[in-house]
Amino acid sequence: MKAVARFFKFDQHGTTISREVIAGLTTFTTMSYIVVVNPAILGNAGIPAYGVSGLFSNSGNNGVHGLNEHIGVKELYDSKLFLYRLVKQLAAPEK
Repeated sequence: MKAVARFFKFDQHGTTISREVIAGLTTFTTMSYIVVVNPAILGNAGIPAYGVSGLFSNSGNNGVHGLNEHIGVKELYDSKLFLYRLVKQLAAPEK
């Protein structure tokens, strides 16, 4: 465990392994929870949950989330607009 603490420089950042593990578990639990809750909420509104991310990018230019991913700001905002339009269309399709 000391090697992990040295590698991530816990002393320099004023944290401990247990604090980081608890923070990671809290984040994981929250993210897992929302994956279940969002489709349930959408389903109650009559909107099927297809699992569409809306974020389309060059498959050869993807990295690990948060580590070395390459997503432009424009693409990120375009994905939010796409999801907004998708949910709007599924919730109240135009005639």
